[in-house]
Amino acid sequence: MKLWQKVFLVSLVFIVLAVDMTAVMVVQINFSTIINREKQQAITKQEYIEKILSSSIVNKRLNGDAYHVQEKPLFLNQEQVESTLRNIELKPYNIDNSDIMILNDQDEVIRGESLNILKQASKFVETVKNQQNYSSLIEEYNHKSYLITGSSLNLESKNYHLYTIIDISLLYEQYYNQHLLIQGVAFIFASVLSIILLMITLKLLNPLKTLNQSILKIAHGQYYLRLPEEGTVEFKELASNINIMAESIERDANKIQELADNRKEFIHYLAHEMKTPLTSVLGFADILRVKKDVNEKERREYSNIIFKEAKRLQSLSTKLLELVTTDQTVLELENISIKELFEDVQKSISPILDKNHIALLVNYEDVSLCVDKTLFKSLLYNLVDNAMKASKEGQEILLEAHQKKDVIEIKVCDQGIGMSQDQIEKVVEPFYMVDKSRSRQSGGAGLGLALCVEIVKVHGAELLIESELGKGTCVIIRMKGESVIENV
Repeated sequence: MKLWQKVFLVSLVFIVLAVDMTAVMVVQINFSTIINREKQQAITKQEYIEKILSSSIVNKRLNGDAYHVQEKPLFLNQEQVESTLRNIELKPYNIDNSDIMILNDQDEVIRGESLNILKQASKFVETVKNQQNYSSLIEEYNHKSYLITGSSLNLESKNYHLYTIIDISLLYEQYYNQHLLIQGVAFIFASVLSIILLMITLKLLNPLKTLNQSILKIAHGQYYLRLPEEGTVEFKELASNINIMAESIERDANKIQELADNRKEFIHYLAHEMKTPLTSVLGFADILRVKKDVNEKERREYSNIIFKEAKRLQSLSTKLLELVTTDQTVLELENISIKELFEDVQKSISPILDKNHIALLVNYEDVSLCVDKTLFKSLLYNLVDNAMKASKEGQEILLEAHQKKDVIEIKVCDQGIGMSQDQIEKVVEPFYMVDKSRSRQSGGAGLGLALCVEIVKVHGAELLIESELGKGTCVIIRMKGESVIENV
């Protein structure tokens, strides 16, 4: 279905519904007002009839001659009351006798011819018996609508029930006719409005054809294409934004492709982060395998390190995958002391350092950080591992931490090959290696510092690199604000 057809159908349905619902609500409100007015008039009529009946009974009682007795009776008996009610002429009072039904307390008809209507409204009759006020009901009978008003009437200490029954079928017929008429008029009116709206819409949307064709060409790779900025203000703005988009896509297409390739390769090289814990596991496992005389204390210590490193490996793999693929890692923050962090790093990385004859010097103030323990250990492992790769046999690596007011600085410094300013700017990029041959020999893939930057970032910290060619490198982590807890 074409755009203009959809616009026409949606417009037609919406306008028809809106106009029709509005018209129906107006008719419904008007009809409800009329019905309420009829009910009020029926209650007024009911009160009027009650007064006529009561007055007639009083007059009958006061007129003692009518009973051929010398003294006026105190009360008329039931037969006399019912006879009076049956014979009262209401036409002089402008009341149609056919509208009146009078029943005694035993539901015997005293006056009226509409008993079948009352029988159909039996629940209403029971309600009238049990209530002292006026009750109204609209009842359908023989395809006609009747407004029934009922009340209880006490005459000569006897209870009677008076009902006025009014035929309001004409009101309902008028209501239904108005309803149909309104729906027809609303449909015609809505159709005319929809056609007008369709014509306006088609005229306004005509420039979209040109835009659509141009966007399709851009989508197929013709990023050099630019749209003419003409027409209404809205279309000029749209064309301008599309041109900006096309220019941006053209400028960044190669970069986007490169980033996509790096992302894919990034996942392939996650094994880089697994190397340090795996080396620790293999190193201590090898000690247990080769060393013949291993006492219980050493066995427990080595096996405990292997267990911790395996657990860290399991947790690290999940967190790093989240870190490099979704950038929405859920941190498991906890308070951990610098002492505990540094001791874990020393234990885990000592087999590698010993193998390369490199010393790790540790200096710290024992303070507490609120960090994700697994990720932060990975951060320190990577920094020490990078420092080791840049160092030669016999050199030293410094791992230290100090607090300055509300900031904690963690430093990893080496005496290695160092970097130039250009290299410092690129070293945090994925897969960049200062000395490619040296890094490959040591199992590197250029991911370490890139992941370090991400870990520091999610902790709300700052990473700085100071380096000089031939003199070494110092990586500084600054934890600010809520990352800093208190002295242990």
